[in-house]
Amino acid sequence: MRPLKTSKLLVFSLRRNGKLGALDYTGKWSEKDVKSFCVEALPNFSMHMESIESLNAEIEDVESSSAVLLTQKKAMWRALSGLFHERIHFFDLQVFLYTGIFNS
Repeated sequence: MRPLKTSKLLVFSLRRNGKLGALDYTGKWSEKDVKSFCVEALPNFSMHMESIESLNAEIEDVESSSAVLLTQKKAMWRALSGLFHERIHFFDLQVFLYTGIFNS
């Protein structure tokens, strides 16, 4: 057995079928590229909602616990949705902030 001459990164991520899947990183070894790969490898069990009305309707229909987290941290939300998969329903909604400046 010979040692590897290059570094290798394997990320194990939970898939929608409940099984772990291994992903082999083959990109550049810069901090930004490795971080992006790891964030994208995180599970994403969040259901995207188009409006607050659709979010409210979905939450009313869900019989188990639901979570609403106001954050811009995509990695945290995806990690939490994987940790609590099938125990808490996660929803995401794009929110736009208005500056209050209107054209007359």
